[in-house]
Amino acid sequence: MLRSFAMGFRRSIGGWTAALSFAVFLTPLPLVLAAGRRLPLWDPGEVMRIIYEAVDPVVPMGALGMLGILPLFFALLVGAYSTKDEPSKVPSRPAYLLGRFTGHAAVLSAAAFASVLLGFLILVHFGAAFSDDLLKAVLTTGALFSLVVLQLLALGYLISTLSEEGSVCLVTALSAGFVLLIMIPMAVTFLFMLEYAPMGELVKSPAVVREEMWRYLTLYLPFEPTLQMGEALGEAGTWRGLLNVLNLGVFSVVYIIIAALRFSRGKGPGSP
Repeated sequence: MLRSFAMGFRRSIGGWTAALSFAVFLTPLPLVLAAGRRLPLWDPGEVMRIIYEAVDPVVPMGALGMLGILPLFFALLVGAYSTKDEPSKVPSRPAYLLGRFTGHAAVLSAAAFASVLLGFLILVHFGAAFSDDLLKAVLTTGALFSLVVLQLLALGYLISTLSEEGSVCLVTALSAGFVLLIMIPMAVTFLFMLEYAPMGELVKSPAVVREEMWRYLTLYLPFEPTLQMGEALGEAGTWRGLLNVLNLGVFSVVYIIIAALRFSRGKGPGSP
């Protein structure tokens, strides 16, 4: 079992995988750099806007937002093709799959955390005020972003066991990414705007609205990772935020366990 795990781990951390992972995850940073040179950093409001864009790469503003979700699609695709070039025989198929997942998880989570941290360092270089609170927020965001990436990677692994055809897995992964990362957040934003924007603050206090939003996103959309990350950041340091973090972790575990079970039963390429 350990031999199979080590075999899978080694195959997943090849040089091209690591290099491509870091290249994709650091894609948004040139825009942060360009924005920092254009915007007047002596204006605290503009500084805070840049900070928001850099330390929250999952749901930032403007063009950076579109680039910010590219790493998440990349994580899905890495997982979706994880079982397409397997050796014909391995001593333990579940251990092999878990080893390969561990290697990919290590590389992609490190790249995700590095992208957030580097964005923070760029902002400090531009003149954003350094503080312990800001550093804590950046580290928290980096950790949560890594959990989002791991959940999507695990979902990609599950998708990879659905069919031996690479084209089927590609279409399934892209479709799942489009629904999870684009359609559901857009629909949630639209629904909340319809419900609360016209008169929500007149008939309900902001605290009540916030409570209803948290309950809806946490209980009814626990499988959408970017929304769970947003709620975890908004409720950082509270038991409610821990529930959102738990959602991120639980679905990652469920996805990879199902993928390992399917792979162990000969689902996917390399079947005996």
